[in-house]
Amino acid sequence: MNSSLPMLLGALIRLLLPASLVTRLCVWQVRHMELITRFQRVAPTDLALMQRNRASRCFRILLGDSVEGELATEVYDAGMAMGFYGFSEGGLPSPTALFVKSAWRPEQLRELQQIGNNHGALLYGLRRHP
Repeated sequence: MNSSLPMLLGALIRLLLPASLVTRLCVWQVRHMELITRFQRVAPTDLALMQRNRASRCFRILLGDSVEGELATEVYDAGMAMGFYGFSEGGLPSPTALFVKSAWRPEQLRELQQIGNNHGALLYGLRRHP
């Protein structure tokens, strides 16, 4: 498959759909993304980085190189790090404080952060119980 095809499809999606639907599509795609656990000889920290890169690529494809894409990556990363290192969910900063003018709704940012937290916690479990 042509490596530029996903980026072209992402540009087409951004052109045809309103920003509010594109952000919802991002949340849906990351929520249903298969967690990378199939590599037996890879350290869980490397698996977490691989998972983060997959989510970041998803955001880049759907949102392009935009502030919204960077924000989505930062929010997901923060949640993933907190989950991976076993910090409680209550310790997560409010993502709404990060960005005031955005296509993202506050509840979508919180959901992205929660998804990242869940992914991180699952990968943390692999670290403790290989």
